Amino acid sequence: MILSGYLTDLVTNWLPHNGNSIAPMLAKMLVDFTLFIISYQIQKDFIFKKDTEVNYAKNQES
Repeated sequence: MILSGYLTDLVTNWLPHNGNSIAPMLAKMLVDFTLFIISYQIQKDFIFKKDTEVNYAKNQES
């Protein structure tokens, strides 16, 4: 959450905008999508990797 807020503020300030712009909304969507992809890759590679290897080994023994 902290990283999302910080990066959204950073990207919003980086994008050209005035008071009635959609830049904050675009920044939020871009940052959250990027963080989602990073989170997904981390979970796939580190958190769920052991379960996949164990299930694969069990299936090979059968």
